[in-house]
Amino acid sequence: MKAMFYSLHAAIWLHALPESRLASQLSNAGHELVYVTCDKSFTHYCTGMSAFNLALNEDFKKKSAICELCINNANKITKSFDCKHLKLHDYIDQKTNALIDNLLKSVTEDNFLEFHYEDIPVGRLATYEPLLKYKKMSLEFRDEQWQDLQIHLRNALVSLIGFIQIFKQECPEKIFFYSPQYGVNGVCAEYAVKQGRQAYFIEGSSSNAERYSALRVWEWSKFKLVNPALQHWQAVKNLVTLEDIDRVSAHIHELFKGKSFAVFSAPKTGNFSIREKFNIPQNAKILLASLSSFDEAYAAFVIKGFPERKVKSPVFSDQFEWIKCTINFMKSRPDDYLVIRVHPRDYPNKRDSNQSEQALIWEKILQDLPENVKLNSPDQNISLYDFLDDVHALVTGWSATGVEALLHGIPVITYDKYLPSYPADIHLTGESEHEYYDNLIKVLSLATSTDNTHVVNAYRWLAVSFSLGTVRVNQPLEIGLSWPDKPAYRILKRVANKFSVNLRKSYDVWNVQSNDTDRLRFLSLVLNNQSSLFEGVISDVVDAVSDYEIEATVKQHSI
Repeated sequence: MKAMFYSLHAAIWLHALPESRLASQLSNAGHELVYVTCDKSFTHYCTGMSAFNLALNEDFKKKSAICELCINNANKITKSFDCKHLKLHDYIDQKTNALIDNLLKSVTEDNFLEFHYEDIPVGRLATYEPLLKYKKMSLEFRDEQWQDLQIHLRNALVSLIGFIQIFKQECPEKIFFYSPQYGVNGVCAEYAVKQGRQAYFIEGSSSNAERYSALRVWEWSKFKLVNPALQHWQAVKNLVTLEDIDRVSAHIHELFKGKSFAVFSAPKTGNFSIREKFNIPQNAKILLASLSSFDEAYAAFVIKGFPERKVKSPVFSDQFEWIKCTINFMKSRPDDYLVIRVHPRDYPNKRDSNQSEQALIWEKILQDLPENVKLNSPDQNISLYDFLDDVHALVTGWSATGVEALLHGIPVITYDKYLPSYPADIHLTGESEHEYYDNLIKVLSLATSTDNTHVVNAYRWLAVSFSLGTVRVNQPLEIGLSWPDKPAYRILKRVANKFSVNLRKSYDVWNVQSNDTDRLRFLSLVLNNQSSLFEGVISDVVDAVSDYEIEATVKQHSI
């Protein structure tokens, strides 16, 4: 079998290195491997430069430093196992650049979404990164945003035209892409699928303890950005082991620390009182409404990575209508309190400095609230996990905080069962306003529950996602990169070294475990034409854990 890894972002070492471990597994198993890297194909701007927080108009020397880092990393990776190393830049000549210039002349702010090349929707697929960067909920790109999108359009065309030549030259059977939702990868994944080849999605685990030491892998054309664990949940939820449950506990402890880039909440303090903060009576029941950032779901929908039903709901037209209706509902229950927690990602945070389009609307809606409705804004710097010590129930559209509340034994309500990325049977949900209000009344009428069903179900769900749905990778290469001793490189060197330390820590956590089983599951996925890792799960797991054992583990870890 011939497999190709289309890996253009080696500068992002935290992604490139684990990805390369999958490639080495195929190479070591005797399969022919083609490894494609960038080699300065996107010198104006690229995802790697964005990862190092460089701006569009950044000094050229700093951008060049990222290119040098990318080349360095790519060479180090491709020398570590047997592969044919190709460079995208070798397939882009002056004639190609002239063709791209000519193609883009007709692309405007009004028609970019319809722009195709070789029947590939390049304009649509190139929007993903700009939509996230500017936290948009519309396709109106103006000024700097339009300049940014034009660069992504050009990069996507460069990538696609070069990929087509490489594809025809090498004729790979399987092609792997880290984050194929990003434009330069997405256009190529789309082309590969149209040619009848299997394109695979790769990304780090959604566990904060294993983000860089375990990888999610599935067939892109079948699942896009929808976790296949949802489809296989009923078949595999009773097959998790005690080790899988321990891996969930490690993730929770990382959440409490609040240090991961993927955690927007402040760290848990353990000494915060929501009642004191918002002057809520001791006997009042507290409903926490956890709002979701919209741009991530919207970007996934625009590139057709999410189905429409996962983004647009017939229950409430959007989160704004949902919150307005929930506030009106609470007016009829003056003895109960609603705290509305705005998502920190909608505002400048530790990852980026942009405010979302959605935030401007929230600021208008969340004014002049009833006495029993309180607002929790990011500038209050309150940890979600301190909130969960006091609340009676949590309501949300689709936020992952729903699962985190369930882990604390707190009932969770969503207003539409098709929106969340976790199973409908582990929380209260439905398909109508009537069911939503019924669930609210049901939960607020209950005394504090001592039933651990919520906790057990949440642990099982995360264990399925983190363990059965990922492949732990082998020990990494020695991380030691040489940099020119020049001022423009020094700050980037410090950032790269920080990445390296984080990566070492991540591997240290779980690599004490044997991952030979995971290696075989990955090979089975690829060689047996499976669409997800769940298809390779053995249906009779000898050491599967019981609900009672999960409860005992939860108590042991004091979660």
